[in-house]
Amino acid sequence: MYYKDENNTYWSLQFKGVIAYKVMGEEFSRAGYLIKLPVEGAFFEILDSSWIREFGQERSRILDKCKHYVLRFYDETIEIIAQDSMFEQLKEKPIINY
Repeated sequence: MYYKDENNTYWSLQFKGVIAYKVMGEEFSRAGYLIKLPVEGAFFEILDSSWIREFGQERSRILDKCKHYVLRFYDETIEIIAQDSMFEQLKEKPIINY
């Protein structure tokens, strides 16, 4: 869920066909290809992903359909390899059950 303060817009972000994901604390998310990402941003797609290539050629049929996404938050970075992502603007404030 994403909430934008200035205009009270709520968003849903979903990933389809997730192959892998990893979550890193802030101190580990400023290395390698991640260090090249702009500081002013939160959602990126990594083109020509070295992480996707690490899975090997034998799985290339599945991986050819996948993309490498990075979500950067205040103190965490999440990386996801998935077939697709979808943002959706919600019409009303979501009810979140913890």
